[in-house]
Amino acid sequence: MANVEINELTELTSPDGDDLLIIDDESGGAYTTKNIKYSNLVPYQYMYIRVLGESDALSVGDGKMTFVVPFNCVLKDAEASVTTGSAADGPIAIQLRNLDYSGGAQDMLTTKITIDDGELSSYTAAAPCAPNASYDDIAAGDRIRIDVDDEGDGDAEGLDVILVLQRTMS
Repeated sequence: MANVEINELTELTSPDGDDLLIIDDESGGAYTTKNIKYSNLVPYQYMYIRVLGESDALSVGDGKMTFVVPFNCVLKDAEASVTTGSAADGPIAIQLRNLDYSGGAQDMLTTKITIDDGELSSYTAAAPCAPNASYDDIAAGDRIRIDVDDEGDGDAEGLDVILVLQRTMS
């Protein structure tokens, strides 16, 4: 929504919690309320998490790393990379779990982060990661746990996870 003129915005008839109001003095002195979504103004923020050292063996297990997110946000995407990949036995699979989600701990991804055989990152995965729209909200202070659900052939080393987050007003 960059470079949009105020007069190009739609007139606001019923604001919701995500609306910011702009009062526009049109040429005749009549004021019109325009809206713009807060989410259109907020750029994505990235969190880079070093889960395992570059030569540390990757193995299956919950809680490879737990960290706190310091602001309210929505998980938009997640990626991962390893130093040494898996050559066979299926993709490396990683799940994110919000331990403090209201109503109890929840897995945040409907499609896990995967690193395919012979690859070093999830950016080229045959099945891209997909956040679960029911559990992608993160409140400031929530603890996020990184779980390795599949290690591939067991020869993979290192693990970094990148989260793409968008801040929210509440």
